[in-house]
Amino acid sequence: MIWIYSCAVFLGAWLTFQIQPIIAKMILPEFGGLALVWTASLLFFQAMLLAGYAYAHIVARWLSPRKAWLIHLGLVLIGGLWLPPRAELYPNPLLHDSLTWSIVSTLAVSIGLPFLALAGTGPLLQWWWSQRDERRTPYRLYAASNLGSLLGLLSFPIVFESLAGLRMNGYMWSIGYVGFAVFCALCGPGSRRLADSGNTAVSDRSDGTSADNSSKHTGMAVSENNQSIAAALGWLIWSALGCGLFMAVANLLCQEVASFPFLWVAPLALYLTSYIVAFGCPALYMREAWLTAYLVAAVVALALYLLGTSAALIWQLVGFGGICFLGALICHSELYRSRPAAQRLTSFYLLIATGGLLGGVAVVVVCPRVLTGFYEFQWFASGVAMMAAGAVVVQRLRRGGTFDWVAGGWLFGTLSIVLLMVGSTWSQSSGSRDARVVFRGRSEYGLVAVYETSEYRQIVSGQTGHGRQFLDLPRSRQPIDYYDADSGAGRAMRALRAYRQAMDAEASLRIGVLGLGCGCLTTWVEPGDTITFYEINPLMVAVAQTRFTYLSQTPGALPPRIGDGRKLLAADLLDERVEPFDILFVDAFTSDSIPVHLLTREGRDLYWQRVRADGIVAFHITNRFIDLTPIVYDEEGRDGRRAILVDQTETGNGELTSKWVIVSGNAAILGSPEFGEFSDAWPRGIKPIVWTDDYSSVFWLVDWSPWIDWSGIRKRGVPMQDGPSRSGATLSSMRGRSSE
Repeated sequence: MIWIYSCAVFLGAWLTFQIQPIIAKMILPEFGGLALVWTASLLFFQAMLLAGYAYAHIVARWLSPRKAWLIHLGLVLIGGLWLPPRAELYPNPLLHDSLTWSIVSTLAVSIGLPFLALAGTGPLLQWWWSQRDERRTPYRLYAASNLGSLLGLLSFPIVFESLAGLRMNGYMWSIGYVGFAVFCALCGPGSRRLADSGNTAVSDRSDGTSADNSSKHTGMAVSENNQSIAAALGWLIWSALGCGLFMAVANLLCQEVASFPFLWVAPLALYLTSYIVAFGCPALYMREAWLTAYLVAAVVALALYLLGTSAALIWQLVGFGGICFLGALICHSELYRSRPAAQRLTSFYLLIATGGLLGGVAVVVVCPRVLTGFYEFQWFASGVAMMAAGAVVVQRLRRGGTFDWVAGGWLFGTLSIVLLMVGSTWSQSSGSRDARVVFRGRSEYGLVAVYETSEYRQIVSGQTGHGRQFLDLPRSRQPIDYYDADSGAGRAMRALRAYRQAMDAEASLRIGVLGLGCGCLTTWVEPGDTITFYEINPLMVAVAQTRFTYLSQTPGALPPRIGDGRKLLAADLLDERVEPFDILFVDAFTSDSIPVHLLTREGRDLYWQRVRADGIVAFHITNRFIDLTPIVYDEEGRDGRRAILVDQTETGNGELTSKWVIVSGNAAILGSPEFGEFSDAWPRGIKPIVWTDDYSSVFWLVDWSPWIDWSGIRKRGVPMQDGPSRSGATLSSMRGRSSE
């Protein structure tokens, strides 16, 4: 019988965590590809886990096992009405007062009920099993549940996302849900004695030793003391710290390193692995040893945090993943040590889920409103360290009865590292000797800062520079960095203007730009031209208008339009008064939070509906970790168009280097001297990779090589003077990969 329970628990957990990246990716384009979608989705799923555990607790407390089984089976069957999973969206979710609430509401309508049924299954089946066989521990099923969750998570970005589109993944998930319903039906109570066994003290050991006897030998509190307020408070704190640290790491990776499912899934997978180890192999946990490892990991993670993107993505994952796993392992092992007897199992899980939700709310809702940087990482990491050190000291006091030099050493070492981590937030907020911070703000859209040196002012989003402006008046209208005269943007503007003026000396240009930055592209605007910026982040617009003068000094600069660029362009198609652009710059990929929906075939087809037939679409694909070249290479030869790669990432002279792809069906423009040296710049053997609204996978475009740019090491957030040195590093790995 145990194999049926195990299969049901495993499959339920697998489905629970498989649907999370599927449905989050479904709604991602509707929210502009924002990294917030991933962390807000985590918050929603944490809340639904709490709701599922609360439902399981109520059912187990007030109903007999048989009635509970019938009710739960009914809920599972009703959840089948939501198959296959699909996104139920608001007309314009970006106009909602709170993006977080809009994402949570969308997910609740789209998948809320089936997820509730899945979330409540694990605790209920463990409770039923504990009532069926007093000799077996239900906590082993909890480890099986987390194993299913782990495999469900990892299988999506590595296997399912790469092999099939979202629609097919939804159908496969639906088949799994049907199988899960069958196993739930087979797990019905098989003995009448289960109805009377709700108050039986269930052993928590697989060898048949009683709970009371076990607690005498292991020192684990499996007694009435665990039901006290102090024990419940401990469960809340440990679970909140573990979940908060994990979500802080996920938030940091998605918003400041890159935003794709694997960077959201990887920390969550490590978080679940810590549950498996803590509840499945409790003998591995030794407080002093794991605290030592955690403190070392904290130092390494802090060093990587301060290095920023001078270190490769693989090192970022190893460093931040290490502290996430070790911190979660400590928290979850402490939870296991203070676990209650099995008859209080649902209460235990309910409080764990409550603490996890509190940690999630702190990271997703509170921190963006009270902090001006991604400092929650340091705070949660410090909280875990202090709690773990406290547990070590209390353990030594219980053994020896006095506060000795060893206990003092633990406290001193932990406090030193905590002060180092917390102190690092001050240096980030104040800038450095060479670049002072003149503005720093944070919203649900991300972090925006403005740095000023003696020569220029620069806007930075996360860790990525989005443009500079010289402070002295003669040079304040000079195009620099990604947009200078030698860049793909500069060459495209010169070639297009020469072509238009050859036919009409008075010709003016209509310019569109997806992505504002500080507005440096206005330096290419001449009298009679107009330029329209589309920007999703209202804070970025406010900073560009108040801290820089590009927009105010350009008569042809129209007021920036706030919202998702693709949606706004689609709306323009319905207005006959809106004229097409001569050139459209798609400049939304320099930041490492990649809005995938702006590069799908459907998105690129939309651009050509908004650009004149003889015009240009210019893609700015400079990126530190992700090589988008094969995606844009798909434009080569489509509908008679050509694509030219203007790659200057290896030829910078102290300026931010860039990589542009210029696409046009106008042979006269692409054949101009401006592009002569780049006419055959595509890497030999490159093949296109096709992204659609249904299918996309960033995982295989990531540069996973373990490089470190020693020349670019800097204080976190201080503007970079050199470009991304590793752009294009994954081209060799993409050769030979063709589109399907």
